[in-house]
Amino acid sequence: MTKEQFETLHEEFAKFLATQSIDQPQWEEMKREKPSLVEEELDLFSDLIWGKTLKKAVYLENTAVSQAFLFEIGTESMQLRVLRCNNADVDLTNSEGWEWALQHLQENAVELMISEKVFETDREQEIFDLIQQGCTLSDGQRHRQLDSFFKTTKK
Repeated sequence: MTKEQFETLHEEFAKFLATQSIDQPQWEEMKREKPSLVEEELDLFSDLIWGKTLKKAVYLENTAVSQAFLFEIGTESMQLRVLRCNNADVDLTNSEGWEWALQHLQENAVELMISEKVFETDREQEIFDLIQQGCTLSDGQRHRQLDSFFKTTKK
């Protein structure tokens, strides 16, 4: 985690230190005299936060100018929706480009694909791997927009 991320989680970090039986004066002393121990505590806290975050993750997204990879994470598998735009004037990373693609879903300029994958390893590890490959946690809005398109076209 970055310094800024730690700062936004300062209350959680204080609670974490308390669970480690480390009070404020001890922490200040550790920072001065045992920097390697400080790094270990920071790494442990970071792992704890990442673990909680990954357990709660439901949607991931990786969007580039011409394609968007939208993941919905279940307990045993994940579903992927891929939207590709073949119009060079459209940028899917901004709202105008995304809206254009949604309005032209049934045209050749936009391709949609769906796939599902059962987790081969640990769920959280697979999510972490996707994040390392460029995915970000998402509120799932774009995924739901594509879902509603699929539901209306199946009728």
